[in-house]
This record gives sequence, structure tokens and C-alpha cells, in this order.
Amino acid sequence: MEQTRAGGDVLLSARDLTVQFPSQHGAVTAVDEVSFDIRAGEVISLVGESGCGKSTLGRAIIGLLPNSAKITGSLTYKGTELVGLDQGKLTQYRGTEMSMIFQEPMSSLNPVFRIGDQLAEAIQIRRARKRDKPGNRSVKEEVLEYLGQVKINDPGNVIDRYPHELSGGMRQRTMIAMSLAQRPSLLIADEPTTALDVTTQAQILSLMSELTREYDMSLLFITHDLGVAGMIASRIVVIYAGEIVEDSPVDGVFTETLHPYTKGLMASAPSAFKGGKRIEAIRGSMPNPAQTIVGCKFHERCPYVMDRCVKTKPRLLDHGKDRMVRCFLYDS
Repeated sequence: MEQTRAGGDVLLSARDLTVQFPSQHGAVTAVDEVSFDIRAGEVISLVGESGCGKSTLGRAIIGLLPNSAKITGSLTYKGTELVGLDQGKLTQYRGTEMSMIFQEPMSSLNPVFRIGDQLAEAIQIRRARKRDKPGNRSVKEEVLEYLGQVKINDPGNVIDRYPHELSGGMRQRTMIAMSLAQRPSLLIADEPTTALDVTTQAQILSLMSELTREYDMSLLFITHDLGVAGMIASRIVVIYAGEIVEDSPVDGVFTETLHPYTKGLMASAPSAFKGGKRIEAIRGSMPNPAQTIVGCKFHERCPYVMDRCVKTKPRLLDHGKDRMVRCFLYDS
């Protein structure tokens, strides 16, 4: 699959972005001082284990966190600061400028409305917000066009169906069509292929890669699978316990893996089963986000741990060739 290459201006910029939730044990930090940029036309994969904070980061960007969440730092979209923006103004960006696809489409599609009606609503919202001039095209014609764009056969029949009458792959294609109908500049896809079989997963990945290029969108693809990340992205950002531990062009991650956590993800993936090598799980588990950790958050699971790792928090270091890594192994 051809990887999308970045070359545009910065579309979205996060600086020291932190997300905390209240609990009976104090503040729980789900995203910890994250800084990164997404450029126009760029495809980034956000990779990490379940509970690492990647989905929370995606929801923070699009403004879908509960009111109890405390967000600090900076998050700018096309130069506009989103942190602290009231819900009324944030709604102007959500959907039409930034759109999100979730892991399980049945939780996003309304079960009591037909597919065509739900897609038509997305188109009508976009026309109203962006003041689009549809010309002579009806809403139904646009609905059929977008279903055709995501390669759904016989869209004229599908528009009259309810979500439960479609397969998982067709429901996910419908969610992609609804996102495209908003014509966003940034699409966030949160584990959109996890619940699908391998064949359908490959089809959805290929479709998303093709449509990202065709519509000139930026894509933030959230996944726990490095192999999937490598198929669709031009850049991989690895998250552990709410922190970025590695940020690299995709080729660099697979040819010279830097952070011990990324190496663990690589070794635990089925693709690591080469030449008779066994798949190796990362020992231990993710730290409790309510726990205050002194030093590197990965030190209890790291095979390369040193004394300084236990006592001092490592910085995110520039490793050259557009690469960043948070590890004392690379701090002279």
C-alpha cells in the first residue's frame, strides 16, 4: 500500500497537551505533556497498548471528552487555540473541519434510522455550516455519490437499509462515507479496523489510504498494531502511559527501532515471527495513571533499565532525521 507523504503547512499543533480526570485517589493523568504537529496531507499513526492514552488524545483534539476532564497546554487548529474554546465555537470545527471514526460503527450509527437518512443529515449539516452551493445536485444524489466513493455496491439499495442489516465492513464504510460527507481537513480514526476480519481490515486500510490522498485530508490513525500503522502512515508516534516515547518516519521505526517500548511492541507482533523466533510479550503491565512515577514511566518493564531511569524523567530527544526518542540510551 502506498504511504501518504506530508508536504503541507502545519494543520494541527499540540504543545504540552495534558488531560487529567478527577478520581477518589486524586487527579488521573491520561495524556502527559504531549507535543506534536500534523501537517496538511500527512498521515500519522498513533500507536500504543490499550490504556496508554491514545484514544483520549484523539477525543481531546476533536472535543469529545466529558466535562470533568481538565485540559491544559495548547492545541491549535489552523492557528486557532482550541483549549478553553466554548462548546458553541468548538462545534463549528467538530464534524466539518475535524471528523472522527470510531472502532465499533454500531455504537455510532443510529439503529432506528436508515443509512441514507443518516448520511443525508451529515450532508445537510455541512451545507449549512460551510454554506455550500450544491448546484443542481440533490442530497440523495450526494448520498449515493459518497457511498460509491467508499466502494459500497448497489448504494441505491443500501440507503434504505438499517445498520443491523449491514456487515461490519459495510457499516465501517458507511462511517467513512459520513466523515467524507463533512469534507474535513483532519480525519481521526480510532481503531477503525480492530473488530474486522483480516481481509476486510486490509480493504478498509487501502480505502482510507486512497481517500486520504483523493480528498487531500490529514489522517490521525489510532491503533495498537505497529503492522497496521506501517501500512497506512508516513509517520508513527508511539505513546506509553500518556507520553510520547518515539516519533519517527515509518521507515525509521522498522529499520532502526529506538525506544525499548517500541522494540517490545515490535517483538510482540505476529510479524516478528520470522526465522523461527518466538513472539515475546512485554513483561509487566501499564502503570496506574493515578500513580506518581519518579523517573522513566517504562523503567519497571524495561530490559535496559539503568539507575538514572529510576530517579530521573528522560526528555524527548532529537535523534536526527526527523526522529525523536524519550530514553537515556540516547542521551550522552
